[in-house]
Amino acid sequence: MEITTVIGVGILGAILSVTVKNYRPELGIAISVLTGVAIFFMAARSLENVVSGIYSMCEKVGVDIAFFKVVVKVIAIAYITQFASELCRDSGERAIAKKLEMAGKTAVIAAMLPIIKKLLDTVVNTLMSF
Repeated sequence: MEITTVIGVGILGAILSVTVKNYRPELGIAISVLTGVAIFFMAARSLENVVSGIYSMCEKVGVDIAFFKVVVKVIAIAYITQFASELCRDSGERAIAKKLEMAGKTAVIAAMLPIIKKLLDTVVNTLMSF
């Protein structure tokens, strides 16, 4: 991902959105949303390389890949939730944005359950060995 391209898309989308919003507010919002989605996918494409690199490092070092998968899942949930929430705020829907944030937090907790279970098992096994 070339950051100058992403910045260019963002600036162009902002200018178009502001210009069109004066004449057709609903199209201005649509342009804003589409620009945000385009930027999101441009950024997500570059993250794919980062994640695969970290996977290979985990395998070389011998770190349990399950933990890393959970961390990646939690980060993805957080980014996607924030993105959707900000889109709702930009559209004037603050109440929906708050509900999305709450749902995202719940999804993060659900995604963390395997790590929490493993941690509790470790604590119980350590206590039982004494």
